[in-house]
Formats: sequence, C-alpha cells, structure tokens
Amino acid sequence: MQSLKDAWFIVRKDMKSDKRYFIWNVLFIAYMALITSTFINEMLVEERHWVRWMIADGVTMFIVPMIGFYFSRRAFKYLQEDSYTQMLSYFRILPISNKVLKYYRLLQVGISLIVNSPIFFATIYLLSEDVRASFDGLSYIAFALTWVGYSILIMAFFIYFEMLSSGRVYFWKTLWIFILMILAAIVISRSDGSFLHWSIDFSIRWGLASPLMWAMLAAGSLGMWLMNIGTYRKLSKRDLQ
Repeated sequence: MQSLKDAWFIVRKDMKSDKRYFIWNVLFIAYMALITSTFINEMLVEERHWVRWMIADGVTMFIVPMIGFYFSRRAFKYLQEDSYTQMLSYFRILPISNKVLKYYRLLQVGISLIVNSPIFFATIYLLSEDVRASFDGLSYIAFALTWVGYSILIMAFFIYFEMLSSGRVYFWKTLWIFILMILAAIVISRSDGSFLHWSIDFSIRWGLASPLMWAMLAAGSLGMWLMNIGTYRKLSKRDLQ
C-alpha cells in the first residue's frame, strides 16, 4: 500500500508540472476521434469492400491505443533525449523502488484511460449521426469497452518496451507493433472479416453481454499483468548508463 501511495505522489507531481499539455491532449484525442468516426460511418452505411475495411481496421488499431498514452514533455522527448531512461536513472538514485515504478506507470495509464476514453468516444458519438442511430446507450458502452480492452493490451507492450529499452530501441519496437497491426488488418480483411466491424456488430447485438468486449477486457488485463511481471523482474537488471 505504501508503494501505491508513493507512486500516486509522483503521478500527482507529474500532472502538476505537465498541466500545460492537457489542452493539447484534449485537442489531439478529439482529432483522433474525428478520424475514427469517418471509418465507423463507413462500416455502418456502406457495403463491404476489403480495401476500405482493411484501411479502417489498420487506422483504428493504430489510433485507439493513444487513449492510453500519458501526454507529457517526457513522452515527446523520449527519442531526442532518451527521457524515459533519464527518468529511471533519476528514480534509481533517489532511490525509488521498482514496485513504486510499476504502480507509477499503471496509474498513468489508468488516469489516461479515464480522461481520454470519454473524450474520444463521446466525440465520435456527437459527430456521427449514424453512430447515434445505430447504437443505444448500453451497446455503445460495450463498443467503447471493447476498444478500451484493446488499448490496455497494446499499452502493456508499450510500457514493457519503454521501461526496458533506450529511446531509440523503444521507437523501433513500437514501429514493429504498428507494422504488425497493419499486417493483422490485411490478414483479417482478406479473410472476409474486420475487427472494427466485429466490434460494432457484437456490441449492437449483445450489448454489455458482448463476448468480444469481455474477451478484449480479459486479454488487456492479462496482458498488462504479465507484462508488468516481466518488467518488474527485468528492471533491476537493466543497465541505465
């Protein structure tokens, strides 16, 4: 419990120092929602075309994990200054335990999801008449939670790479994740499917009982748990020089 309190203290300190980024965070998430809404509209009103569905899946898979990002100076400078490694070096000197660091990143992701998810999905709902016509309240919540689960899963890998890699290596590893997203979108589309369409269809038909929603929330939770175990075990061995 003390580790969690210490982590919350650090998070609050970061939030105060990075508060000028909040308005840019809101604008960016709203803009990403605008882009996503166009692809959701296509799914709702147009006939299936594998190229359009492939693009819709790829773009949505790329955009949605951003709702889990904590936007700060450190996030924008990770490649130029290797800011995550500098942060870990500073925390190790203080010293701050790896358990505190684990809770620190989990709290950041949790806060980001709590703040960004309502902005993202509310913007889509307000901008799209087709979304409002197709979803009722519970089905749209199921749709949102399906993608929140996906975001948690992807963020688990990002945190793992962030904590255990230099800024340059982190960049290339995250790039590979995005390439795998594109490949997944191609394979699913060529198999006459679409993850975005599935998330819409399951949510409308099943509401909060959607098996896809619960599967993604379970996958996200399990992925985050496993990646945090791996990060916690390896972090103490990482050379920060």
